[in-house]
Amino acid sequence: MMQSNAPLTAYRRLLDRFWQTRLGSWIISHVAVHLDPLIMRATAGRLSSVSLFGHKVLILTTIGAKSGQRRESTLLYVTDQERLILIASNFGGPRNPAWYHNLKANPEAEILLHRYSGRYEAREAEGAERDKLWTMACETYSGYERYRERSHPRKIPVMILEPLAQK
Repeated sequence: MMQSNAPLTAYRRLLDRFWQTRLGSWIISHVAVHLDPLIMRATAGRLSSVSLFGHKVLILTTIGAKSGQRRESTLLYVTDQERLILIASNFGGPRNPAWYHNLKANPEAEILLHRYSGRYEAREAEGAERDKLWTMACETYSGYERYRERSHPRKIPVMILEPLAQK
């Protein structure tokens, strides 16, 4: 069983507010995304730059929807039993992130995440299931609500990844 999603402590809420600022978003999107793959590979997926601040990240490897090439993305995630939940927020941008389009075109992906590394199959959550998972994600990282406001009218997709070995 994966570790539970940590509740937001006062410290985590303060950090979440920082990550939602322009500076925080810039650090994540321009620095952490380049450092984390190196740190995570060196520690077999146990550590990342943002894990020091209370967030859980994984490395998602997809096949490019247009290029057919392997693409890596470092992403926050939420767990729901053995499933991994990814929020395609793109920092509240007007378009869905490339990794979302890659998963829609090629739903099989690889994950680097300590003991849970392996191959997964993705699908998009819809309806009540999406609403439940969105709420779980917002309880883990409050920035998703701000991203939802910024991205309006785009509805931020919620992706579910399930291990292929159990299917």
